[in-house]
Amino acid sequence: MDRYSFEDKLEALTTSVGFHFGALHKEIGDVKKLGISNNREIHRRRPPQPDLSGAQRVAKHAVLRFLNYESVEDGYRERYASKAAVAAGNTVTPGWAAELTAGDTADFLTEGSSPSLLARLLSIGLNLGTGWPLKIGFRSDHTPMGNWTVEADPAPVGALQLASFTPISRKVTGIAVISRELKKYSSPAIEAIISTFLRNDLNAIIDAALIDDQPSDAARPQGLLFGVSPTPPGADLAADLKALAAAVLAAGGTAPVFIVNPLTAIDLDFMAGQFSYPVLPSPYCPAGRIICLDSLSFAGSLGALEVQSSEEATVHLAAPASPIVDGGGVAASGVTSLWQTGRIGLSGLVDAAWGIAPNHVQFLDQA
Repeated sequence: MDRYSFEDKLEALTTSVGFHFGALHKEIGDVKKLGISNNREIHRRRPPQPDLSGAQRVAKHAVLRFLNYESVEDGYRERYASKAAVAAGNTVTPGWAAELTAGDTADFLTEGSSPSLLARLLSIGLNLGTGWPLKIGFRSDHTPMGNWTVEADPAPVGALQLASFTPISRKVTGIAVISRELKKYSSPAIEAIISTFLRNDLNAIIDAALIDDQPSDAARPQGLLFGVSPTPPGADLAADLKALAAAVLAAGGTAPVFIVNPLTAIDLDFMAGQFSYPVLPSPYCPAGRIICLDSLSFAGSLGALEVQSSEEATVHLAAPASPIVDGGGVAASGVTSLWQTGRIGLSGLVDAAWGIAPNHVQFLDQA
């Protein structure tokens, strides 16, 4: 093959490939234009949205930003998949969602709640995430191993005493039932409001159990104060804080943190510059109670809120709820079909667990 014929064939091949790629590029461009045209047509045919007040628009977009969605429809289509003693929320019952069907709801939507105490503890303790089950080791004997040693002498050998505890994961749940009419006419979307309230309420239940003195059972973890004897109160707040910290440090703790009622936290604010340990206020800590624990001996986890919705489930409208049908075949009083009655159920679930080394938590009740 001579030089010129080779170059001619190479040029012809390049021209042919370029033609095919150009045709493919044009075809892709045509598909994109068709997709854009279809999307515009879909949006053009959407039903008109109801007029919202300025405050309502602020609330709506705040919720969408929080959930990271562009629209209410897209958000709830992805977030709330349909899955399989309390009245359902509707548009006429005062105090249970009727207020959402008209008027300004911005203040109602942004009603605050206490930050999660468990989440704050996990931010300075050991957050186990989803790694279950795990044994958390700790030293049960704090006698130092080793000593000063003369050159060429044998090093001392100590006995390291270890123990462990295993936090057990439990779940806290709740269900809210609303009518289809309430969903249709509420502004902003009722699901967003209920999911926020579910998150706040379930976190409140978790935090109250976290610092109580109840034992664990099949439903819940053991409270941090279970089996802990109260420390006698001192002459003043400073003496109480020192007594609790001393007890935790004597047990081997190294990083005390205090949990108090918000009113006690105000007293601690006046000790600015004199008190350097972290203080976590919680409304679920009784007034006058001070809890001290070693944050580095605390371990646990707190799952994200899982929300599911259903229009077809059968539920027992009661709190506490009973099995739909018991072992004897008797249906619970108050059982209803959401599909038959035109209602929607929103179920919230949060997984939580915690644990701490023995003697690494102390408390007292001020006189």
